[in-house]
Amino acid sequence: MSNQKKQSFLGGAAILAAAVVVVKFIGFFYKVPLNNILGGPGKTYFDTAYKIYNFLLTFSTAGLPLAISKLTSQAHAQGRENEKRKIFRTAIVLFFVLGTVGALFMFFQAEGLAGFLENSLAAQPIRALAPAVFCVCLLACMRGYTQGQGNMTPTAVSQVLEALLKLAIGLPLAWYVLRIGMSLEMGAAAAILGVTAGTAVSMLFLVGYLTKHRNRTQSLDVPSGSSHLIRQILAIGIPITLSNSAMSILNIIDTKIVMGQLQNALLLSEESAAALNGQYSMAMDMPNMVASFVYPVTMSLIPFAAAALARQDHAGADRIISSAFRIIAILALPAGIGLSVLSTPIMVLVLPAQREDALAAGPHLQVLGIALIFICLMILTNAILQTYGKEKLPIFTVIVGGIVKIIMNYFLVGNPDINIHGAPISTLCCYLVIVVLNLFFVWKYSPQKPRYLEVFAKPVAASLLMGGAAWAVYGLASRVLDGAFLALAQQMFADPDKIQLWSVYLANAACVLLGILAGVFFLKRGYSLKRTYPQTKLDGFLFPAIQVIVFILLVAAPAFIFFTEAGGGPGAKHAPILISLAAGLIVGALAQRTRLCMVGGIRDVVLFREPKLIMGFGAILISALVCNLILNGVTDAAFFHLGFADQPVAH
Repeated sequence: MSNQKKQSFLGGAAILAAAVVVVKFIGFFYKVPLNNILGGPGKTYFDTAYKIYNFLLTFSTAGLPLAISKLTSQAHAQGRENEKRKIFRTAIVLFFVLGTVGALFMFFQAEGLAGFLENSLAAQPIRALAPAVFCVCLLACMRGYTQGQGNMTPTAVSQVLEALLKLAIGLPLAWYVLRIGMSLEMGAAAAILGVTAGTAVSMLFLVGYLTKHRNRTQSLDVPSGSSHLIRQILAIGIPITLSNSAMSILNIIDTKIVMGQLQNALLLSEESAAALNGQYSMAMDMPNMVASFVYPVTMSLIPFAAAALARQDHAGADRIISSAFRIIAILALPAGIGLSVLSTPIMVLVLPAQREDALAAGPHLQVLGIALIFICLMILTNAILQTYGKEKLPIFTVIVGGIVKIIMNYFLVGNPDINIHGAPISTLCCYLVIVVLNLFFVWKYSPQKPRYLEVFAKPVAASLLMGGAAWAVYGLASRVLDGAFLALAQQMFADPDKIQLWSVYLANAACVLLGILAGVFFLKRGYSLKRTYPQTKLDGFLFPAIQVIVFILLVAAPAFIFFTEAGGGPGAKHAPILISLAAGLIVGALAQRTRLCMVGGIRDVVLFREPKLIMGFGAILISALVCNLILNGVTDAAFFHLGFADQPVAH
């Protein structure tokens, strides 16, 4: 392979990896507010339909489009333009038929599918998802075709566009439907419509792209027959699709078992069962979001291992695979243990509008945090086995793990003393079984046997220490610090409400100061973040885009964001939004130009004895004090009170 081709491949992998990161980042801002809007029961109705969509998404990004990509790539490399066009025409007809049949089946059999999953109220969300089946099938074909020509950009753009539309349409629509008094299942259906709209717009984007960039070059090659091409697509795509779709299928069956046992064995109503299952699903969102970042790692590293094996460089392949294991260990172990030891605080943080559900989901996340470690290892070891040419082994191990999960859920969820808490336990055991089998097969088929103890020993020890430290620091901060600052506030104020309020403010201020001083401590001992690197335009626009989304939410004031009513506390006072926005933009521009930074000012004073930056904040405080005293003197209103008492928080 030439250097140019190798760079092109790595560039394509980087584009897809960046798209995954952006899509998952957008997905976080979609799922967290949606969970606050829908609550436990609504989350179950949404997930029932979304599990079907996940299966379709796996279908659209795995086997069949990979087959189209492979055949197109071969024809493209050979300069056979007619063959390439015939592949696309044949594939688009095949996917059009599959998409139409699937969409009609889902729309007219929504009640049957919901009943099969023991969740009859999910019929409307499933029906709202039906058009996405058609769009996803055509997306699969077009993405495979463009990828086969070595162009990953259209796929990446369409994925980001799909995620943005899901956020921009699904979230406000779900909020509005519930605000006007419609049912939770209709709210879930409204959220699903955002998914459908996203796939439709993404499909139209690719149609426009392919139309605009259509290759009209004349070619003399004679293309293969349609039936021959269909057989080739199916022969390549079906085994890979089965491997990647096995867990999605098992998850659908698993949902049926859980909902069925909650209703049949424990005699709960469908609404009560949906509420319990929704709490488990909310907890499962966190590991799923973290695990999605493993795919770019495998996408970037495994091709190098395959190339090394092709050159018979077994030592090189062993080094690459060991590096992949270490990277996943560094990512998965701290993340999993961190989620586990801080499970309930994390759920309370991301579900402020559904506190009861958050407290119930905390114990689920405690188990699922450990399961995250094995989910990440499963993704990596599946990719390694496919690199070794053992594509069928991941199918076998996933099926074995899925059977373990289904059996355990049947008995554990049906036990009144365990009920829904059996679901995360069975999930943990499922992925544990898969990883144990995968690690055995990786060891068996590796030319140089991997040294698992050497790879995992240090990350496991470090992660356990980190988990213990996180648990201890959280316990200290929640008990000792709150109590200490509460006592200090009691000495400063007589009003009980102000005592509680200022104890929190003082604790926050102390934590910020300690964080700055800790940073200075490490800087003085030589710690460095190294030199800066130029970023892409996408990186530059990402944070402003998030701020625009937050501003839109402020103006729209949806129900899942809580605003203090006038007179409801000192934080209820604020300037008009447009004045605040103008002042923020002006002050922000000035601060950027002058490098005004409180953290940097404290750092410079402590580290370099340089007061320049901190003097800027001193000037602001003095100016504000003088202006407020003048306003107090020339008006009857008391704009400002010296001291801590009777101060507006947002002045």
